[in-house]
This record gives sequence, C-alpha cells and structure tokens, in this order.
Amino acid sequence: MGTRHILYLTNENLVSLTAHGGRIAERKVFPISGAGLQDFEAHVKGLRNVPTHLVTDLAEEDFRVDTVPHLGARDRDAVLARKLTQIFRNTTYRHAIAQGREADGRRDDRVVYTAITNAEMLRPWVEVLDRLEVPFEGIHSSAVFSGRLLAELKLEFPHTLLVTFTPGDALRQTYFRNKEIKF
Repeated sequence: MGTRHILYLTNENLVSLTAHGGRIAERKVFPISGAGLQDFEAHVKGLRNVPTHLVTDLAEEDFRVDTVPHLGARDRDAVLARKLTQIFRNTTYRHAIAQGREADGRRDDRVVYTAITNAEMLRPWVEVLDRLEVPFEGIHSSAVFSGRLLAELKLEFPHTLLVTFTPGDALRQTYFRNKEIKF
C-alpha cells in the first residue's frame, strides 16, 4: 500500500494526515488563518505527488432528504443534477446519494442531497492543492464517510448512532438505519 494524504477540515483547523502502508506516519494541524494557510502550502510542497483526499466536518454542511420517481440511470442522473442545482444553487460542492426505493406506492427512489453551503471554507485550501498540482482524489463529508468506517469496523446494526467528538469541542451525531444514513 502506497502513501496517502488525508486532509480533515473543521471550522477550527485543517488536520493533515500522511499514511504509509495503512498507518498514520505524520500528523500536522493548521489553524484556519492566513499563517495556517502559508504553513499548509509549505507542508504540501513536500507531498506534491501524493494522492490527497479532503474530509469535511463543517457547520456549513447541509443535508436534505427527498424522493424522486424511479427512472433509468441517465434520466435519474439528470433529475438529481437539476434538483441539486435548485436546492444548492450557491455552491459547486454538492452531491446526491441514492439510497434504494420506497417500499410502498410508486416505489420512488430515496435520495439524500448533501452540500457544503459555504464554499469559502474550502476555497483557499483547494486553491493551494490546485496551484501545486497535487493529485486530488475527492472531497468527502465525514458524516457520509462514517458509514464506510462502520462497515470497515464491522459495526453495522439495524440501528446505529455514531457519536464523534471533533476539534473545537464539537459533537456530531450520525444515525444509520439498515446501513443508510438518515437525517
């Protein structure tokens, strides 16, 4: 397993984790400030060729639940893209998660829409990665990503409440029913 670079962004700090062979080898914390951004850029210069993931845990994340008619993949993608643009028109950081179908009625598809509603929280950090041409693998919500963590730890139950403490003394509660995130 090669080297991985994981960034964890909260409203207080950006934490940089470098992993080698599946183990965390280095951890650095950068405050959300001008000096923190400058230190981050110097740090990332040494990681220019390392694939990087950005995990967000921000107050500016929004989640909406909806149903849409069950359609073919291409039509469903078009409907979801249109809905995302309508709901979260002021950000490009948005995503739809299809969660299966309703049990009754027309058997519509269940969908969770998620977005970072304040793109300014990410902009300076993503600009550094772009400027240094770092291979950027994606932006992930910690709430959504925690479902994968539960699966890896084999902690999946019909009803699961994951409670996490985050930097800045914040508390996040994420509920899963039958492996699907619920809000």
